[in-house]
Amino acid sequence: MSWIPLALLAYLCWSLSNLGDKILITNKFKHPFSYLFLSFLISGVVLLGGLGVEISRPSLSLSLFTFLAALGYVLTSVFYIKAVSIEEISRVNMLWNIAPIFSLIIAWILLGEKLSSVELIALLILLVGAFLASAHFKNRKTVLSYGLVYMILAALFYAGYAVTVRYATAGTAFFTFYFYFTLWLLPLAFTLLLSKSFRSSLRIEKKSWTWQLIGWVMLVAIVARAGVLFNQWALSRGPVALVNATEGFQTIFVFVAAVLLTRFRPDILKEEIDRKNVLLKIGGAVFLVVGILLLAFQ
Repeated sequence: MSWIPLALLAYLCWSLSNLGDKILITNKFKHPFSYLFLSFLISGVVLLGGLGVEISRPSLSLSLFTFLAALGYVLTSVFYIKAVSIEEISRVNMLWNIAPIFSLIIAWILLGEKLSSVELIALLILLVGAFLASAHFKNRKTVLSYGLVYMILAALFYAGYAVTVRYATAGTAFFTFYFYFTLWLLPLAFTLLLSKSFRSSLRIEKKSWTWQLIGWVMLVAIVARAGVLFNQWALSRGPVALVNATEGFQTIFVFVAAVLLTRFRPDILKEEIDRKNVLLKIGGAVFLVVGILLLAFQ
């Protein structure tokens, strides 16, 4: 199978899970990391799907790479969830597009690759897009969101994760890599319990959990993990830059969905959809997508 439909499926799944994350964190959870912890625990359900697939025994190098990929994914998720808790999901989603900046920097530092003039122009365009995507027009002033800082960190760790997946799956059966990657998520999730404040908030949060709520979290988590599966499958078959270029599909889908939900269901999701803020969002999205396309097709 070509990497293109796999990448589009990944971003469709992530679009739906992004919206689900925002709705659940805003309306059902007081502590965003409690939601993240529960989501990672539910990831264990995904491992059951590996029982029907032939999984080979991992080598030492595969164990190391699956651990590094899982660590990068968990750190990405921590900063992403924090951004979701304080920022509109349409803006958060747009800021995923800055990940290629760090992919180029990693390649430059670790692999000694030189940046071309087109790549430098693309990086500048991406930076302008990130600025516009994180800008709010309030009280006749434009202010940057704190979510930008968290999404910069999320994009940094996502870039490291994507490069690791691409390198590690070059000579490995894909489903073997995915199975052990998911297996690592469980012990890494429990590292959140090392925080005393998190343990305290989790004890309080658990009292309000219902089976219906757990069911919704499970649905969003499964959709998100399906996105991870399709994304890693696409990365194993296509160049990282081209796979990342299809991020524009996710940006457009989430933006349109957020506007429609704000218009017709503000009780579950509400964003700034006045003319000036919509123009800032559209401008940010255009710059980010153009920057990624320049990198992908230079």
